[in-house]
Amino acid sequence: MVAFDSDADSLREIRRCYGAQGVETAAGTVRRIVAGKLQLGPFDLIYATGIYNYLEQQVGQRLTENLFPVAASRRPVADLEFLDRVRERGYMESFMDWHQIYRSPDQIQDLADGIDPKAVRDRRLAIGDGEEYQNIGILHVVKA
Repeated sequence: MVAFDSDADSLREIRRCYGAQGVETAAGTVRRIVAGKLQLGPFDLIYATGIYNYLEQQVGQRLTENLFPVAASRRPVADLEFLDRVRERGYMESFMDWHQIYRSPDQIQDLADGIDPKAVRDRRLAIGDGEEYQNIGILHVVKA
């Protein structure tokens, strides 16, 4: 397992807490991945949570395009997103100072539009699986 982040303190904490269990860390930025200047992988699963919520749509699409090739064959790339229908959005922004990009189900699906359809075995959006208010969308894209 590899934890990827641009924050050195976060990576240090991951190494401290989970290094003994074999979790490795990798420092870098989304910009470097999107530019093709940082090579990671291959991975059995790529699970991104929290990162896409701060990326404009086009950058999110490019990130997905660049992550897809490093996923092992027939393994998923999964992206977890807050949907644009989050009722608590005002609270999150006003009281928690948590500003992010909320996407519609179609916008979440569009994050994988740059991937060659012939390379995709399965592409689906799961909304609110096990989540009471269905505020979360998870995009699964699996290699052919």
